[in-house]
Amino acid sequence: MSAALRDFIDDPEVADDDVLLRAVSPELIDDTESFLGRDDEIPSRAWQDQKEDEAAKWGLRPCASVAVARLLSDHECPVDMWLEKVFRLTYGIIQTTAGDVRRAESPQGHAVPQGVMLYPTQDQPWHAVVWSRRGAKRNKTEMKGLLLRSHWVRLPTFGQ
Repeated sequence: MSAALRDFIDDPEVADDDVLLRAVSPELIDDTESFLGRDDEIPSRAWQDQKEDEAAKWGLRPCASVAVARLLSDHECPVDMWLEKVFRLTYGIIQTTAGDVRRAESPQGHAVPQGVMLYPTQDQPWHAVVWSRRGAKRNKTEMKGLLLRSHWVRLPTFGQ
C-alpha cells in the first residue's frame, strides 16, 4: 500500500516570530555526568528527521515534529501537559523561531533554509513540521544550522 505523500509548503500561517518547541529525549545526552545544560550541549540528533517509513505513516517525507508555542497557548495546553501527553516529563525542550528555521545558516555561514508547515492532528492541534527545502531528508549541515539557532528552555532530567 503506497499512499501519496503530502507536499510540504512553507506555511504563511506560521509567522517568523512564532516560537517552535522541540522535545529532546534525555537518551540523546551522551554524557549525563558532565551535562551542564548549555546551548552548545544540545545534542546534534535533537533536530534529526523521522525515518522515511515513520514519516510516511503520517503521509509525509522525512521531517522533524515541533509544537507551535502560540497554538499550545491557544489550546490552553501548558508545556508540562504537552510533554506528558506526547512524550515524558523527563524530556527537555529546545526552542527556536520559525524565522530562524527559514534563515538558518551552516557554521560556515552558508544558507541552509528550511520550511515550517502546520500539520495539526486531532490530539495535537499545535503540531507542525520542519523540513528541508532541498526535498530530501535534512542533512547534518541543515540540522547544525538549527542547533546554532536553538536554546534550551527546559533541561532533560536523568535517572527517572
